[in-house]
Amino acid sequence: MFFATALPSILLFSTRPWLAAANGRDQQPPAPSPENTIYNDQNIRYVATVVVGGQSINVTLDTGSTDMWLNPRGGVGTFEDTRVPHKIAYADGNSYINGTIGLMQVSLAGHVVPKQAFVNVTENVNEDQCGHGVCGLIGLGFDNPDGGIEKALSDAGQDGPKIGKSLLSNIFDMNPDKGRFFALSLSRLDDSQDSAPATLHIADYDPRYASVQYEPMRPVFPSNKTTWDILSNGFTVNGYHLPLTANPENGAPPGQIIVGLDSGSPGVHTRPEIRDAIYSQIPGAVLAKNSSIPVRTWRKDEDVWVVPCNASVELTLDFGSNSYPVHPLDLTTMYTVTKDGVERTICTNTITNGGSIGGNPKGKDLLFGDPFLRNVYTVYSFGNSTTPPFAQFLPLTNASEAAKDFTSIRNKLLADGPPRA
Repeated sequence: MFFATALPSILLFSTRPWLAAANGRDQQPPAPSPENTIYNDQNIRYVATVVVGGQSINVTLDTGSTDMWLNPRGGVGTFEDTRVPHKIAYADGNSYINGTIGLMQVSLAGHVVPKQAFVNVTENVNEDQCGHGVCGLIGLGFDNPDGGIEKALSDAGQDGPKIGKSLLSNIFDMNPDKGRFFALSLSRLDDSQDSAPATLHIADYDPRYASVQYEPMRPVFPSNKTTWDILSNGFTVNGYHLPLTANPENGAPPGQIIVGLDSGSPGVHTRPEIRDAIYSQIPGAVLAKNSSIPVRTWRKDEDVWVVPCNASVELTLDFGSNSYPVHPLDLTTMYTVTKDGVERTICTNTITNGGSIGGNPKGKDLLFGDPFLRNVYTVYSFGNSTTPPFAQFLPLTNASEAAKDFTSIRNKLLADGPPRA
């Protein structure tokens, strides 16, 4: 459905998201975290604390990349500078950091690496979050001799495979008797119930969710992939399974699609026809084509689904014989918008058009970011000599309870906020 009359009169000059900090959770930059606790920054990014050069620095946790970079306001202190330049670009390339590769002691989640490679940032374009107290990023992906810090060092004549390893790889190498995996749970701020606490465990499980180790293994596909891509059967919307077709060039088996797991993405990115198939099932939702409405998640086009803030859809993501419900709060974002000094409330889609996801037309069909990952406790295993890399999910969302929770929290926010647009 194309938007024709109601929204064009609302050309938004400013927006601010509605977030209800449940159970006393603070939305301000945190004090240094306990070992395994991570911080939810407005449902946009998940943040851990690393210790470098005697100072604590809050960094985004990103399963969609591998490199580590730091950009604190006062600098990282004394470190060994390789003088090897390195640039990391994100999304469509308009956001990036530049700097040189350094080596220094880094501590994360109780693990200390004496000599860790990272990018000491000297130029930051659209990735500077120090105003939110977040001054860096740690990639939780695979080492890759064909990219990242490792390749940059090798190209400069240094021993990239040895000194350019990711932080996780160095931690695993220092603990050969433990498994090469980590586990994440992501909290939801605007949840009136107790959502999963946000935690990171390396080579260990959160004891509350240790049963995840008995859940089905979802192998990385293809097995030599250096990103957290796995096979999915797609979506079920209001009990109807959406028949999805994989990109014919990416090699997915019939009836399956390739999805990437990316904790660094605040949205879900897919093809526009998949996005539209989901939101068209919500009563009253309309598609605003080429809209000026700003949204919080990156998208390839300017199309925005505007959804009644109290309307929901029952969505599950399907893997093999298992289905994982997605909380309705994770499918839309609620904003206060201002035009001509008048505030209104509006809700928009979190599942957006990802274009050629990952910049590769032969790549994944979807990128599952935080709106999905908040609903599962996820293990990311790098495998071993006999088992290829895989992911495991423990479901954390009960569909019927989530529907009640959605109605309760949205009705309260609507009652307390400006009129709906």
